[in-house]
Amino acid sequence: MQPARPSRLLIVVALLAAPACGGSEGLTGGVDARGGQSDGQADASAGDGPCSLSPQAGCPAGQACDLDNRLSDGGTSCRSAGPGTETSTCTSGSQCAAGYGCIGTVPNAECLRYCTADSGCMAPGGLCATTVTNTPGVKVCTANCDPPTSQGCPTSWGCQVFRSMGTIGGTYCAPSGAGGQGGACTDPGQCLPGYTCVDQGGTKVCQKNCVVGQAGCPAGTACVSYSPPIGIGGVQFGVCRQM
Repeated sequence: MQPARPSRLLIVVALLAAPACGGSEGLTGGVDARGGQSDGQADASAGDGPCSLSPQAGCPAGQACDLDNRLSDGGTSCRSAGPGTETSTCTSGSQCAAGYGCIGTVPNAECLRYCTADSGCMAPGGLCATTVTNTPGVKVCTANCDPPTSQGCPTSWGCQVFRSMGTIGGTYCAPSGAGGQGGACTDPGQCLPGYTCVDQGGTKVCQKNCVVGQAGCPAGTACVSYSPPIGIGGVQFGVCRQM
């Protein structure tokens, strides 16, 4: 079977914030949306009929149901199942486990879980907030990861926070760059793992992700909360800001 054509993916992840303490400057996330392309090839080798993405059904043992980009409007077929999950990058769907698709633009694509509701994603940071475009009704989970350490993401990727539907906090993984504390940036992908890109006084800079009320910020900085706060699993996140 021929490899499928790339489809597209869009995550709407508003990350809007303001200072949490009086007198500090506005804290605004450097990204309002994450977008890209899905290289979610079906790589079908058996079961060439429709199957179910979430929950997985309709494929033989050792196979996975995945989007088949040869088909329109979210058509599916079975492919060989690989081992990859949220901590894995990928170049084709066959590298991802059953229930996962290869989402993103190669070489910056990762295996993400198909879902129909937040309950099908890994708590507390994973949310069913990613819509695969050109495939009506098909969504994947964001990755459940730890923003300060980026644990739960592929190697060298960073964990970022976002706000879904204006109130619910979640996390996702994204490729990272080389910018450390105070480094210039235009988006989080230019900052080191564990850092994000925020607006400070009209200039966007990389600042370390942190947990409000806990140690972990560089000397001379303190953890400043987003406002409204971004809480995930009872933990409030912010960034390390020069004080």
